[in-house]
Amino acid sequence: MKILSHVIGKINHQEIIKYQLIADSGTQVNILNYGGIISGIWVPDYTNNFANVVLAYDNLDSYITNPGYLGAIIGRHSGRIGMARFKLNDTIYNLAKNNGEHNLHGGNIGLDKRIWQVTQLADGLKLTYLSPQFEEGFPANVHFEVCYQLSEPATLSIIYKAYPDAATIINLTNHSYFNLSGSHNSGTGQILQIVADEYCEIDQSALPTGKRLPVENTAFDFRVPKLIQSDMHANELQVAGGFDHPFILANTSSPNIILFDAKTRRELKIMTTEKAVIFYTGNFLANPNLVNGGRECINHLGICLETQNIPNAINLANCQAPIYSPQKPYLSTTIWQFGVR
Repeated sequence: MKILSHVIGKINHQEIIKYQLIADSGTQVNILNYGGIISGIWVPDYTNNFANVVLAYDNLDSYITNPGYLGAIIGRHSGRIGMARFKLNDTIYNLAKNNGEHNLHGGNIGLDKRIWQVTQLADGLKLTYLSPQFEEGFPANVHFEVCYQLSEPATLSIIYKAYPDAATIINLTNHSYFNLSGSHNSGTGQILQIVADEYCEIDQSALPTGKRLPVENTAFDFRVPKLIQSDMHANELQVAGGFDHPFILANTSSPNIILFDAKTRRELKIMTTEKAVIFYTGNFLANPNLVNGGRECINHLGICLETQNIPNAINLANCQAPIYSPQKPYLSTTIWQFGVR
């Protein structure tokens, strides 16, 4: 494998660098030091034609604003935190209300908008960032470390670590949008399997309520692979304009998330140490600079499979809160294995 890098611009006089991880087989993963953003994953189809299977912008300015969080590391806390506040050890912490009344994806300037330090590894990159106490309102100084490691066959491992110097909440994920067709076809034309017996209810603002519901006989039943678009108009999806729900992953299957494109026969298998995955159908994509969408970008162009803890768990009595400390550092691993059926 070889690793290439070049400067693509500057932010506040700091260089923004694109790294290219290129495997001997031709699989390629592009990563920016800005937000740890995955800006491309090239894998072959059944004819050995390589294409980028994640949504990408064609310019740095779009990544700087990046309202859809394309490809970014999300934190300190991914997903929504209700009313942008939480209580920890008898102290109430108030956060930015950057999604209606809620805090979303770490606030106004989350990990997705930070410039990370990068160290090249034999098989990938190690990204590090020191988040100072009360950055975006969160307690504790936290040293974050995210490793992207590429191996054969076409497997990208993402290893998240965080070392706080006091108790705090941490919930990390990657916000890549997958479209295995490698084109501007709708992401809902893919076939998905999620081995989960339950999903989490969300309210009108897409905030998880803590109520777990069975997937059986609902649009949320992906235990058997099915075409995503087959249930996109179900009544229970209208609140979010599509899927934007946590699924509670079963522990009995690995991989327990599988995405497939019938035309190209590309497949993605996901293994994770996390308890849940947020399945999001890109309900609010609207940037004309998306490479995959040409100039006619539409909603649902790609789908996210965000492995993480349940958002808002810190405020929910029946969910395990993602509290970490010097005695309990954060560790999470998600593996994306691409292939052809």
